[in-house]
Amino acid sequence: WLFGGNKYGQDADNTLEIFEHAPTVKVKSVRIDDDWPVKTVEFEVKLRYKDISREIYLPKSNVYRLWFYIKGHGYLRTPPPSATSTSPPPPQTSTTSNNVPVDDVEMPQLRDFLFATSQASTTPEMISLLEKYLNAALSIPVVRSSAYVLSLLQISGGTFDNDAGGVVTSQREGWLKVRMWLKGSQDNVRLHRGTVMCDNGCFNCFCVVKKYSWHTSQWRWVALKDSCVAIYESNRDLTPTDVLLFDAGFKLETGLRAVGSAKEFVVTTSAFVLHCQARHKNECIKWANQIRTAAEGSEWTHHRNRRDGSFAMPRPHTSSRAQWYATNYNMSYE
Repeated sequence: WLFGGNKYGQDADNTLEIFEHAPTVKVKSVRIDDDWPVKTVEFEVKLRYKDISREIYLPKSNVYRLWFYIKGHGYLRTPPPSATSTSPPPPQTSTTSNNVPVDDVEMPQLRDFLFATSQASTTPEMISLLEKYLNAALSIPVVRSSAYVLSLLQISGGTFDNDAGGVVTSQREGWLKVRMWLKGSQDNVRLHRGTVMCDNGCFNCFCVVKKYSWHTSQWRWVALKDSCVAIYESNRDLTPTDVLLFDAGFKLETGLRAVGSAKEFVVTTSAFVLHCQARHKNECIKWANQIRTAAEGSEWTHHRNRRDGSFAMPRPHTSSRAQWYATNYNMSYE
């Protein structure tokens, strides 16, 4: 997991003030992705904050990470075992790394959920237990303002745009290992494609020559927008370091045959090539499908609109204004 490093680790977990109060969490459904030999349990979760709603798929592994984070920081206090106690337990307080006192919140006991099998995790009782736990966890101010916790919920500093009336700015967000290079520059890129198969009756052999690049891959926070893929240093940053704009030259390749790995996919446009690697095969498939859907629904992928060329209709006697997205440099054309 990415937050195990020094730069983006939990020790350097900065706060990310997004929620003024606790959002409401609703677990809508659950599904199991059976990719032998691994079964992945994912919960469809709806977060509602003010008038904004965001739906994500929360894997059970992220619930483990959330539980360990709360337990390790001392925010976990389970209800007393008996309601007939003569005296209530003494109040407990904990402090953050900045020595800020935090009021403890009684959390539901999650032992049965954590040790449940994939099938047992899909029962209505488990779904209700998870929903109560998530609502209780996000009711703790220091937890819901943690950049690490928000990354588990696919939330970054730019997910919600309050200036535009409270809208969700992305379709999907998360950590990916990415590298990006100019399409026409092949000096530092090696592309090798090929497959070899043999079948002698005793065993089957399938070899794939991967796609190699000398560009260094880095873990980055990636946000899928309506017409582009924005890449950030972390989920705390508001300004992207790279942006891949969808255009008529959009092409997406994924899978073992095309890319050489089941956890990687390559997005190609008229100008750039973006190589991404996910942590798991299922996550890679979801990213690829959502990027393809977003690109197909974007007006910039139609051949009549060329992003790097002239796409705007001439408007004589009308002032026009253009703003550079990457450099924030303003230019006006009269």
